Amino acid sequence: MSRSNKHQDWHTLSSQDLQRAFDTSRGFADLPFSQDSDAQSGPAVAYSGATNSSIGRLEFAALGVTSEVGELVGILKKWHRESALGHLAKPPFDDVASELGDIYCYVLKMASLLGRDIRQLHFERIANNILRFRPLPGAGGAGAVFSIAGPPGSGKTTAARLVALHLQHLAPSIYIEKFAENPHLPGVFKNPTQLGCDNSQAWFLARYREFLSDARIGESPVMLLDQDPSAIPLIYSAHFRDHGLLADAGYTLHLERLLELESELLRKSERRFLVLLDASTETLHRRSLKKIPDYKVEIGWITEIQQRFQKVYARASNVVRINTTDLSPEQTATMVANAVTNLLQPTPVE
Repeated sequence: MSRSNKHQDWHTLSSQDLQRAFDTSRGFADLPFSQDSDAQSGPAVAYSGATNSSIGRLEFAALGVTSEVGELVGILKKWHRESALGHLAKPPFDDVASELGDIYCYVLKMASLLGRDIRQLHFERIANNILRFRPLPGAGGAGAVFSIAGPPGSGKTTAARLVALHLQHLAPSIYIEKFAENPHLPGVFKNPTQLGCDNSQAWFLARYREFLSDARIGESPVMLLDQDPSAIPLIYSAHFRDHGLLADAGYTLHLERLLELESELLRKSERRFLVLLDASTETLHRRSLKKIPDYKVEIGWITEIQQRFQKVYARASNVVRINTTDLSPEQTATMVANAVTNLLQPTPVE
């Protein structure tokens, strides 16, 4: 390959690709190893081969982050010292910003070493923190949003329909996940491809967008969602990505679409609640086979999706958890309706 063909137009690259190209062009990509050295001589001698090399490079980049953070802190320490001694000094904002740029370079390098997109990692953390931390009073609309979430077979769709009847007096807006209308879903179960999984997830996210764009939604004080939108990328798209059925770019785009939905939901309501349904794995599997017999859902898949639900929502705020293993659909709906009614009660002021 000629030298000109190797050259990349750096101005067209993302920040992460730009850092990778710079490191490669300057011989920094393999540090702390020389280009002709054996990775076995690296610092992580407990590992071998490629793993040893990767750990060594991560260690080097992590040391770089630590070093640059130390320099940033040193700038602030010096300013405080000079101020305490009565020496008037301009706040060192420019110097701090410069060190922040150095820190970011090493963070980008670490993301590349891990094979992860830094934007994707950031979107994931924001999406998880939205679940974890409540909005401040006045940060959003005055309504209330209830997501009835859970893995397949937990009874969420049936519960959402019945709960809407229980709460007719509130005239709730209700979103029902009509998965049978998804034209891409049969292929996901029978002959999964990256394109099919990407299109299927995009279809679900687009249905939420259509629902929220309906002007009438804002007229109701209560919104019921059959599945929380965060489950689409954080659970199902992540599952496909981890199994090689969704490209990183597709996963990142799904996260970006989720954050757009979250912004719209906050605009409509700052009060978000999650009713998380679950059941024994065997119960989930039996119900799923009954509901969608043509897809021949495997218990191993149900197990992994259930574990992902438990992990993603483990630290979520405003959560009511209901085990539906021994409950009829009517009993589940009654419990969910009672939970919604209780959550709608004004919080007593101490």
